[in-house]
Amino acid sequence: ELRAVDSGSVFEKRVNPNRTDGQGGYFVPPLWLVDQYIDLPRYGRAFANTVRNLPLPSGTDSVNVPKVATGTATGVQTADAAAVTSQDMTDTFVTAPVRTIAGQQDIAIQLLDQSPVAFDEVVFADLIADYNQRLDTQCWNGSGSAGQLKGVLNVSGINSVTYTDATPTLPETYLPFMQALSKSATGRKMMPTAVFLTPSRWFWMASQLDSQNRPFILPETNQPFNPLALQTGGDVEGPVGRVLNFPLLADGNIPSNLGAGTNEDRIATMRTSDLFLWEGSMRTRVLQEVLSNTLQVRLQVYNYAAFMPDRRPETISVISGTGLIAPTGF
Repeated sequence: ELRAVDSGSVFEKRVNPNRTDGQGGYFVPPLWLVDQYIDLPRYGRAFANTVRNLPLPSGTDSVNVPKVATGTATGVQTADAAAVTSQDMTDTFVTAPVRTIAGQQDIAIQLLDQSPVAFDEVVFADLIADYNQRLDTQCWNGSGSAGQLKGVLNVSGINSVTYTDATPTLPETYLPFMQALSKSATGRKMMPTAVFLTPSRWFWMASQLDSQNRPFILPETNQPFNPLALQTGGDVEGPVGRVLNFPLLADGNIPSNLGAGTNEDRIATMRTSDLFLWEGSMRTRVLQEVLSNTLQVRLQVYNYAAFMPDRRPETISVISGTGLIAPTGF
């Protein structure tokens, strides 16, 4: 061997087979759990599911509901045979236009044919998830024009509560909470049934501590004494707690870019059964002919909806102001 080194020979080198590609690794292929694919996270339709859901009638482009504008009146009869109080009833109506929410995806037919999973089901599930989020967002902040539904935050005649605070705390937030609930109750002449807020606002509230570094909001199962609010749920959306025995519901589709600084969220109280949402049956379509010249398929999802948040605007109270600047870190 030494003589071979002296004469300039090169040693023969070998690599034992291992999992490196080209050294045996191609015989250990990766395992793809395509049936356990990770979907795109989206908020759902927490608010849209709490209002009164009704099937959308066919053959119309708007839903109209008559409304009493001026009511009748009664009064004390001042004496026998004296005049009886009389006031003529007048009426008006509230309308909800039927809107379309739709989406589509073009895919190569080879992907449908050769994929080991039903890839069209993956696409349809994603489209429907986005529809649910879009519908819920529209129910909150739709403009009512350009094909949009009218959202709660854009209804005229609702109760407004302004909370101005440069350094808001949970105890300071309690007053506008009660003001909003009171305005909903006194305007509607019936109690509100829910309070809506963003998940970020809820977790900020749950993080607040008293002077002894104890959380204000405690789990209901602990039977706390005299808390500001209670934690009752574990989901990011839907019921998460209670304040003064009114359910708190988190909805991530409440906008957090409102106000003068485009950095405020909103808290809303209402009697949810006063708001009507009509929806048709979800339509799914597979269109092969339109893209047949390139061997593509178009998958479509669409539905019709009409939302009437202004049926009783007096039931809705919305808290706004600098005290609702989206909390940092949440």
